[in-house]
Amino acid sequence: MSESVADQPQAAMAECSLVMKGGITSGVVYPQAVTELAARYRFRRIGGSSAGAIAAVLAAAAEYHRGRTSTRPDPGRTEPTGLSAPSVPAPSDSWDPDAIGFERLRRLPYHLQTQLPLLFTPSAVTRGAFGFLTAWIEPEWSKAKRIGVSLGRLVRWGWLPFGVVTLLALVPAFLSSTALVRGLRPETWWPVIGATLLWLPLALLGGLLAAALVLGRRAWRTINRNGMGMVNGHLADDSDALTDWLAREINLTAGRGTSDPPLTFGDLWGSTATAEFLKAFTRGDGAQARFNHRASSIAWAKLDPDLDLRVMTTCLTHRLPYSFPFFDDTYLFCPSCLADYFPSGVVRTMTERSRDAVDSGEAWEPPGCPQHGTALRRLPFAPHIPVVVAARLSLSFPVLISAVPLYFQDFFKRRDHAASVPVVTAWFSDGGITSNFPMQFFDAWLPNRPTFGINLADFEADYDDQAVTLPVATKRARLVETPIHGALSLLKTIFHTMQDWPDRLQMDSPGFKDRIATVRTADGEGGLHLAMKPETIAALSAKGALAGQKLRDDFDFELHRWLRFRIAMNGLSLALARFGTNLPDFEANVPEPWARPTYQFRASREARVRQDGRDLAALAAAWEADGWPANRDQPPRPEPVLRFGPGSH
Repeated sequence: MSESVADQPQAAMAECSLVMKGGITSGVVYPQAVTELAARYRFRRIGGSSAGAIAAVLAAAAEYHRGRTSTRPDPGRTEPTGLSAPSVPAPSDSWDPDAIGFERLRRLPYHLQTQLPLLFTPSAVTRGAFGFLTAWIEPEWSKAKRIGVSLGRLVRWGWLPFGVVTLLALVPAFLSSTALVRGLRPETWWPVIGATLLWLPLALLGGLLAAALVLGRRAWRTINRNGMGMVNGHLADDSDALTDWLAREINLTAGRGTSDPPLTFGDLWGSTATAEFLKAFTRGDGAQARFNHRASSIAWAKLDPDLDLRVMTTCLTHRLPYSFPFFDDTYLFCPSCLADYFPSGVVRTMTERSRDAVDSGEAWEPPGCPQHGTALRRLPFAPHIPVVVAARLSLSFPVLISAVPLYFQDFFKRRDHAASVPVVTAWFSDGGITSNFPMQFFDAWLPNRPTFGINLADFEADYDDQAVTLPVATKRARLVETPIHGALSLLKTIFHTMQDWPDRLQMDSPGFKDRIATVRTADGEGGLHLAMKPETIAALSAKGALAGQKLRDDFDFELHRWLRFRIAMNGLSLALARFGTNLPDFEANVPEPWARPTYQFRASREARVRQDGRDLAALAAAWEADGWPANRDQPPRPEPVLRFGPGSH
């Protein structure tokens, strides 16, 4: 039995951060894992990618509800009694639509046992293409049945080109056989029919090819018009499609009504952090408000929201990963475009909280949307963005789930006339394309709370590993084997290597591996299996509960912090050694004071910063004379290093 959230007051609970990996329907493992952790920990930072982003926003909503009810209880509402639930779903446990917070999240897998296929309801224009996809991802169907169902749907939906081409292909056979028997007479009918039928297989093949070409071209056009995907997630505010369902589920989990304003990042951050953000990181008021790009990274690090939520998304137009919410003024949105992807309440909130100013503070004439001509709007500041927008930008799985269009003005492009700045569509798709397991979220050299991770992987029958594993901090991680059986699997492995190698390096490193529970899924579990059986969903959910229990009960935070300290000291030793070695050459060739009109650094501060650099070099010399702190004992293996890289707030 798991501990109950009600067993201890919130103020006495330890804090943690949590990051969850993407995996489409494999995300059903997360609700039970989150609620097991929630019995002992209060979540302060939650993040994920793709399906992990859906779990992250729902977990954030549940934590928001717990924080609200623990400090401001509503005497007129009966709250759930806790999370005392067996790890393996019990037959008597069922979906309770009136549950709130973590109790609602815990029961979510039971709801998904019947509702999961409805989340992936295709758009009206892409139902045909989606039908072919589902024929090939049904977990219980044999290959022969998949082929038969696909051909049947091809004939049913493309009956006209199939029939016409099939008949036309039989005409030459009929005419030639008629000529051979010198005309149709009662005694020549059957020979002619028999000879014609010999050509029937080829005629049917031609008909199938014609139907495939016509339907393929039609599907290609409709998918492109639908954000390059079959499922855009929005059909109507009250539908069971993915985004409509998620928007309602977030509000209900947070203790709000479905008609209430959507939960925003500012709601999660709390009033103090939101006010600090608007004070320190924005300039101007109302329509003239704009983002303060001069805010320092140190100031960002000190911003301490009650609950931080971040997800990964990928801008395919720029070929770059992004952490969401954005903290700049780059992107615009079209209310008409968003209405194709989100319920009306979300679009209304985005439009009402949008901004109409540029960094210069000058009056801004909003450009028109390239698709609709509607005036584009600037994204709201981060605290005012609904969290469902974050989840949707992160889970746009290519071709299956539509990409989401945002826009930006390219001031460097050649203009048609002086007043026009070209508008470019920025397509945002699955965060898992670039970082499917963003364990870098919320990390610190010396953490004051654990950052747990839940990883998803394929089951490997040749190893003794259990379905859920949590590596020992002091033992070396085993290498992951990916069998390669031919050219096709080689190409598949190349793709996954390009996608996952940064995440893989982290997962096997000291200070990372001991806080990442891996859930191994078997054939037919998760992934693209959109119509899993209830018992399969229940089994996946039970694995998630076990992952949460292992992180909750087996993780050694004291050992973890000691390892992170050793890793930090090792990285600092290497960095200081290189800095101290190169500083004399820098000072000899870059005279002091150094300042240029085009650079914002003030010459008056140069002397102080130069002295700080000399102090660091002196520290490096002292550490070297003392034998380097990190070298007094064996450093962690593989030996981590600190690297400079582009950062994002």
